[in-house]
Amino acid sequence: MHNYTAYAAHTIPANDTTRAVWVYKVPQESFRFPFLLHGILAFSAYHLAYLDHSAQQTSYHALARMHQTEAIHGMRDALPMLGQENCHALFVTSSLLALMAFTEKDSLIALVDISSMLRGMDAIIDKTEQLIYAGPFASLFAFYPGTDVPECLSVLLTELQGPEFARVAASSRVASVAAWELREAIEFCLKHAPYPLLRAVMLWPIRVDTKFWDVAREDHDWACKQVLKWYAAILEEAGNHWWFLGKWKTMKWSWHDEDVVVVA
Repeated sequence: MHNYTAYAAHTIPANDTTRAVWVYKVPQESFRFPFLLHGILAFSAYHLAYLDHSAQQTSYHALARMHQTEAIHGMRDALPMLGQENCHALFVTSSLLALMAFTEKDSLIALVDISSMLRGMDAIIDKTEQLIYAGPFASLFAFYPGTDVPECLSVLLTELQGPEFARVAASSRVASVAAWELREAIEFCLKHAPYPLLRAVMLWPIRVDTKFWDVAREDHDWACKQVLKWYAAILEEAGNHWWFLGKWKTMKWSWHDEDVVVVA
């Protein structure tokens, strides 16, 4: 817990107001909900594993996975009773689990699993949106004017409005919808998200139709590969900013052993 409050919590994108939420309010809430406590300890252990390149790193990874598993099991037990009492803890726990999913995994198959997890997190927000927005973690959703616009997103938005998007749209219905969802996600994040780059990483996997993954797995649709390339550019840039996304900077985009698309 000390590493979380002193170091790990400070690596989560935040301003002075929202940092206080992650550093103080989230740990306070965790004393009421063990699954959140496990989520905090798992995130902290992953952070220690990232920092420690000695033999101790393996132990930190094992500890992180143990707490991560306990957090997931605890959430599953609590979800049938989702309501005013536990929705805040469930939301924050699911947010930490989403970050941790990107920490450990770095493949296209993993991205399908992450997409499913993010959809689950989004479902919690949808069902208790007004309660969460009025609760102790409401400031996490606030938009703060003056937020820097990531150049990566601006460049991608231009591409998604240009001839390459038109080629994708003409080639594949599934890829066309996925590309359109990516464009819409970027536009939304630039207008409404306090941290557009990280929000874009999380938002597109929630919005994209599950059919896209089925077609992309077949590994012969160039249009789906192009959409993945656009999304990969977001992941790559985000990996330059946050340790829990670092593995995605240099990953090989493959379903099996062969590359599907590699972003230069």
